[in-house]
Amino acid sequence: MFESGYDFFNELPEIGIETDAYSRPDRTAALDAWRRLGRMYLDERCTADQDVWALAEFGEPEAA
Repeated sequence: MFESGYDFFNELPEIGIETDAYSRPDRTAALDAWRRLGRMYLDERCTADQDVWALAEFGEPEAA
């Protein structure tokens, strides 16, 4: 979801985060997750040249 803004694997409802008909989570839930987990995600899962939807949408996450 952080990369694209969509839950392509339908994993979010399984952990209690509802998505709309297009598999997008509620914007407030996405922002909350980005604030809590975004720094870890960027440090562990991304390359420098990777486009990240949540980074473009919400800016830099909080430091860990």
